[in-house]
Amino acid sequence: MLIFLTFLQLFAVTNQLIYPIASSDKNDKSQLYTVYQKGFQERELWAIDLENQEAFKTILSSFLPTAVTLLPSRSGFSFIDRGRLRVKYFHKRSPRSVIFEDPLHDFTCVEWVNDKICFFSARRYNRHVIMLCNIDDRHLHVIEEDTIGDCLYPQKANNKLFCILQAGNYYSIIKNDFLNPLSEDENSVILLNEDDDAREIVNFQNRPIAFLKMLSEQSGYVVELLKRPENSHDTFKFAYHSFNKTNNSWFVEKLFDFAIRQDIILADSNHLNEALHPFMPQHCNTKIFYTSLGDDGTMNIFEYCLTDRKSTQKTFKHNNEHVFAPYPFKNKIFYGKRLSAQEKAWVDEDGDISRLLPHILRERVFCENN
Repeated sequence: MLIFLTFLQLFAVTNQLIYPIASSDKNDKSQLYTVYQKGFQERELWAIDLENQEAFKTILSSFLPTAVTLLPSRSGFSFIDRGRLRVKYFHKRSPRSVIFEDPLHDFTCVEWVNDKICFFSARRYNRHVIMLCNIDDRHLHVIEEDTIGDCLYPQKANNKLFCILQAGNYYSIIKNDFLNPLSEDENSVILLNEDDDAREIVNFQNRPIAFLKMLSEQSGYVVELLKRPENSHDTFKFAYHSFNKTNNSWFVEKLFDFAIRQDIILADSNHLNEALHPFMPQHCNTKIFYTSLGDDGTMNIFEYCLTDRKSTQKTFKHNNEHVFAPYPFKNKIFYGKRLSAQEKAWVDEDGDISRLLPHILRERVFCENN
């Protein structure tokens, strides 16, 4: 679904990656959900109990989980498995499959309104639209679409729906009222365009954007692609923008640039969205943590401070000892890495990563409470 990158062919067969993607802090138990990725089509989902430093596999290895998202009640999580939505409840042994009444394609991210109702972008009749669904009856409702373009990366902020609109090589961020036809509350079904705000709020013209993130109705962030890799040793180059509404006008500000090595990405041309997602910036209070190349070409963790508008390097790895995927949890920043030859040999000998996993993830970057 990352439209502007899907033509690329990436090959990194020898890489094995471990990185955090989600967390749960319920009933005095803190767990960090972690992906162990062995290759294009080999991906396992593990959980680490941070109190006793034990790791266990959450689902069978036959699943290929992407877009892991905790349910609002923290009673389980959803994930995409080869184009199918599944929900794993913690008290259930096996994941539940959600089979929609209509065939869908290319949906890779699910947002939850509550434990039963979710919305997402998917391709239907050659265009991406935003759909809402109750997983019990599996009936789909289109809540945002465009006559000529694709609606991507939906985000809900209060009663507003935001998404990226791509029409050919034209990119913009649009806003509408969030229409929930499944709600029993009549007040939640809002007429579209009830106010005077323009549907298009930010226009990027021919500059490709992705990974929209809304913090509120007046504040959001988006990633812009600056440069595509030209060979297997080249890099993706991105810019991270904020956009804010002030006095009924939207203003865009570029915060920082960052670069990702192509040869560390484990993906083919059809799965770049989920492969690039761990490398996208993460927010923690007034700080934004992100991954980028250091001076010697090694991936490191950087911090951007929204207060003083400056970036600071936080890890100092060298010699291709790449670290990436910063994940804020409990006032700490956990991050993943590419396995070394020694670590891969240990995994291969044991055939089990449960003892190695808690010691690989690091938590040396602290996120202050401000």
